[in-house]
Amino acid sequence: MTPRLESDHPELDANTLTYVHFLADSPKPYHAAHLVAQRLENLGFSRQDETAAWDATPGGHVMVRGGAVMAWVVPENISDTTGFRIVGAHTDSPAFTLKPSPQTTTADGWGQIEVEVYGGMIMNSWLDRELCVASRLIVASGEEILVRTAPLARIPQLAIHLNRGVNESLHLDPRSICIRYGRSILPMHRSWIPSHRPQASITQMTWSLSI
Repeated sequence: MTPRLESDHPELDANTLTYVHFLADSPKPYHAAHLVAQRLENLGFSRQDETAAWDATPGGHVMVRGGAVMAWVVPENISDTTGFRIVGAHTDSPAFTLKPSPQTTTADGWGQIEVEVYGGMIMNSWLDRELCVASRLIVASGEEILVRTAPLARIPQLAIHLNRGVNESLHLDPRSICIRYGRSILPMHRSWIPSHRPQASITQMTWSLSI
């Protein structure tokens, strides 16, 4: 659903809506870095290949390395006394990172995703929410593919009769959190690959995935 913004400052509303869309399209740092680079290229920046000779011509330049993006502008006139203005920000945020062998199954048939906590999160804000898996896959050819699933899992709270003191205090042990889902994660890897990409190397890939 697109947020409705109404105020006396339409330009501010437009910028806010653009930012909201950016957040929605950037579930993980890899997505954020590529989206920033794409937007800068649309504004005339040149993409810099890290392994190629660096382009020092005047104008905007942008480079992506994993989940990081660097952008800079070379002025038309530059001298030994020309200064630098540097601004930095992080693209990562707290998340549940999938462990190398992420899949287990409960006795009653529910799948569970084994995870570990990344960053300083407020863990109870993750309870009873629809959760997706997102990040990147690297196939045997070396190609990087950004992925994002539909909602497929959640961290359920216990019913009140199983945790009578929940309204007084809620303690979550990050070492024992498993995220429950209703279908197998590993066979879904193939469905994450866009239809126009080759499927042959999907069985030989590495991944860095988070909830």
